[in-house]
Amino acid sequence: TSIGHCTSECTKQGIPESGIRIISGVLHSHLAGRKMRLRHIRNGIELPVILEDNHYDFNFQASRVPRTETVVYPGDQMILECDYETSTRDMPTFGGLSTRDEMCLVFVLYYPRTALADCRSLPALHTLTTALGIHDIYGHSFEKLVDFMKDIGAGDESGGAQDSESSLKSLLNSLTSETGYKLPNLKKRPSSAPLTEEELLKLPFYAVATPEPEVSPDLTNYRTLLIELLVKIRIKSPSTLHTKLLVNCSPPWTGSKTGPR
Repeated sequence: TSIGHCTSECTKQGIPESGIRIISGVLHSHLAGRKMRLRHIRNGIELPVILEDNHYDFNFQASRVPRTETVVYPGDQMILECDYETSTRDMPTFGGLSTRDEMCLVFVLYYPRTALADCRSLPALHTLTTALGIHDIYGHSFEKLVDFMKDIGAGDESGGAQDSESSLKSLLNSLTSETGYKLPNLKKRPSSAPLTEEELLKLPFYAVATPEPEVSPDLTNYRTLLIELLVKIRIKSPSTLHTKLLVNCSPPWTGSKTGPR
């Protein structure tokens, strides 16, 4: 299960006193998704579920209407839960853009328009490493990963896009240095500007599925490059995991016991 939080702190800043009314929403995960629900909490009391799909199918996604009129006020909390089924997979499933990766999102249509356009949460790195029984790792790549993740959330007015590109380059340079891999030469997009209507009409419907460039025999493609390099960082402590790669580190829990959510 993956859980995302839109905290009361966020809704206090982005939702007006009169609240917002949710008209509909689209629950979205990838191929491993099985169940999704958007919960609603006010003053510690759970209100009716806003949106729910107990038979999620990636191939049959649809807009849903709340069963009851839903008003979200400042200070309310929303919790998005996604249940997955990966028992048939022999490799870890990561978060990412590929359909073989996973994500947990809900797109909500509401009125009136407010300043709150995006509300997200991410697990802290120390939460992940603690769950895997890791005390310390070699190098500084994970520190640079934290910097990169912070820059992703920065607004354009603070130079967020430029900072994000700079921190990404720093992260990739650190990873290649610490793992011994050489960065591939990927073709740079000619422009970041949106396509014009004329350009869009010239493209086939399936244009978004253009072939992904191969980067090396060991690394799949540029979409998974960052993850592929991160899991090749070596563990420093504890001694039982010393010099092991992150990719070879299994969670310490077994049997019916579950790890941190």
